[in-house]
Amino acid sequence: MNRQMSSMLSKALLAGALVVGTASVGSTASAAPPTAVDFTVSETLPLAAPGVMIASDVPGCPNATVATSPTSATTSGPVTRFTGTKDFDCGGGNSFTLTYRASVRGCATTDSGRWKITGGTGVFAGAKGSGALVGTYWTTGGGPGDACVNDGIDDRYTGKIKLP
Repeated sequence: MNRQMSSMLSKALLAGALVVGTASVGSTASAAPPTAVDFTVSETLPLAAPGVMIASDVPGCPNATVATSPTSATTSGPVTRFTGTKDFDCGGGNSFTLTYRASVRGCATTDSGRWKITGGTGVFAGAKGSGALVGTYWTTGGGPGDACVNDGIDDRYTGKIKLP
């Protein structure tokens, strides 16, 4: 290959690489970043009725009715671990489902764990998200409760959600 053809080929390859690189940077730059969220669900225990979202900064879900699937609880020594699924109905065809795992030691006043979005509809179709949760037990009289004596729990979820 002569020098002139080699130079032209190098310039063509460089131009192609710039086009491909620019296209991939453009698509990455236009992707929406995850949004920090902080929302709280209040539920009576044992879970007999749907819970309600009492505070929310989740985009597209200022309030919701929350249905909790049967929760699995296992105890090992003083620690009880809970796993389950919650369906958040935000209205207008918008909903999301999350799974959670939390644990409590003995009769503590709070439990803690992790959550992750596993499905959604409307604005939440294809959404991703995860974070931490802390549940605070309460009694009907408005007083504090604990894992052994309570009438309900307020679960606070913090983390990030990325809408499609």
